[in-house]
Amino acid sequence: MNIGEVAAKSGLNPKTIRYYESRGLLHPLRSTNGYRSYRPSDAKRLRLLAQARKLGLSLSDCETLLEMADSGDEKPGTIEHLLKSHLDTLEQEYLELERKITAVSELLSKSEVGRPGDQKLLRVLSDLLP
Repeated sequence: MNIGEVAAKSGLNPKTIRYYESRGLLHPLRSTNGYRSYRPSDAKRLRLLAQARKLGLSLSDCETLLEMADSGDEKPGTIEHLLKSHLDTLEQEYLELERKITAVSELLSKSEVGRPGDQKLLRVLSDLLP
């Protein structure tokens, strides 16, 4: 299968597929003329990468998942540990995002409706700086 076909099957664009190959996450066959030739296992591998990246897993975490998939030698609890660690990170990011949303909402509530409040908001923002 060529890169366009594997892109369609995996949901990834060719540029991303080539990037993953450059990172060593994918090893397509090469024909004598240098064209890449992808196997069904490559498409499956790319789908796993795509799903893991949609969840926000790092490329390092993806490498771990792929190594485990390749070896078939899953160390008990490895994937669970990886996902729990990622969940902790996501929860921290979520809390930080909530704080930012609250802060911006509070700033906007200090502006006066219908009146130019940019200068007032700039003063409030400036007062927040240490």
